[in-house]
Amino acid sequence: MNISTNEFCCGCRACEQICPKQAIALTSDREGFYYPLLDAYKCVDCGLCSDVCPVLNYETSLYSRGKAFAAQAKDNKILNVSSSGGIFSVVAKNVLKKGGVVVGAELTKELIVKHVAIEKVTDLYRLQGSKYAQSDTTEIYQEVKGYLKSGRLVFFTGTPCHVSALKLFLRKDYDNLLTSDVVCHGVPSIKMFHQLIKYIEEDQQSKVIDYRFRDKTLLGWSRVSSCTLQKGNKILPLYYNKYMRAFFQAFLEGHVLRMDCYKCPFTKVERTGDFTMADFWSLKDSNPNFPRQHRGVSMVLVNSDKGRKLFNDISKDILLEDSDLDIILGGYNYQLKHPTELTPERSSIFEIFMNDRDKFLSNYIRCRVKCDRKKFYISAIKEIIKKTIRYHGQY
Repeated sequence: MNISTNEFCCGCRACEQICPKQAIALTSDREGFYYPLLDAYKCVDCGLCSDVCPVLNYETSLYSRGKAFAAQAKDNKILNVSSSGGIFSVVAKNVLKKGGVVVGAELTKELIVKHVAIEKVTDLYRLQGSKYAQSDTTEIYQEVKGYLKSGRLVFFTGTPCHVSALKLFLRKDYDNLLTSDVVCHGVPSIKMFHQLIKYIEEDQQSKVIDYRFRDKTLLGWSRVSSCTLQKGNKILPLYYNKYMRAFFQAFLEGHVLRMDCYKCPFTKVERTGDFTMADFWSLKDSNPNFPRQHRGVSMVLVNSDKGRKLFNDISKDILLEDSDLDIILGGYNYQLKHPTELTPERSSIFEIFMNDRDKFLSNYIRCRVKCDRKKFYISAIKEIIKKTIRYHGQY
């Protein structure tokens, strides 16, 4: 056995799922990240775990440099519930209408991020929106393989290491598999996310029953999180909370990530998916005339022949404009060039976050958040006025 050490392990679970002797199980460390644990008595040194490790074999699953686009769903309903330009949902609907299967990350009712498969358009909401915590991929590669072998079209989306792990696990190319990776900044642990939920519930004296890492309701395309609270018989939205904002800021500054994310081998323009998706934050500088930018725009890299055929198929459902990859590389998606930088704060952030909420808040509630809050309240007031006008207009 030669699976990667904890320092480099991405927690994809491919080794666990490929092992014919069930000799590998992933267990959580004190920070809530999962790492493989080997039962040496069961191991027969077959080497399959090494063969499917995306860290050890990352170069084998990469496409050459793709073509860049700015992309946005034409459907306003899709755009409103998507974190950026809604391209995932357009592709997913296309696949589902052909009788295919879509696999992606869901935030479950138990507030666990988990990869699941859906087969109905009515279930698409489960996979929409960004999730900034590591997804549990238990048994999902085996499930995907079953669909593929039965001849079903499968659209799989995830982080680059997830996509690479799936392709290595399958051990052959499937014409009926379509993959998409995201430009990943790195992943916090589900344990840290659950601690965030605990802080919000204590602060609000309510139960959190849903969470949106990115919500466009009030500020449009932005980095504002929201959650849904249950207090007795009341269901209430919470759009701006000090704990949400502090956690998101710590994530953006790269202080709460899995250790291997700081050495990620997939942070380059050569990608693992048939196409790549990200927020196109820098579009306002390079193409200020692209329509409805406040609603969200996706940066898309089309990396393979499958990807090119797909975007021809969905062309009537999206706005698509050529973009310059070199301009994109000079913008916000720097994980197309290098990993998130490991900072000194990373060594102490977990203990602070879990045990000293006041210090955590003071570290990550910046002065610029006050400016964001002012913008938020102005936008919120405008939204309330609009809803009031619409309400009275019905009578």
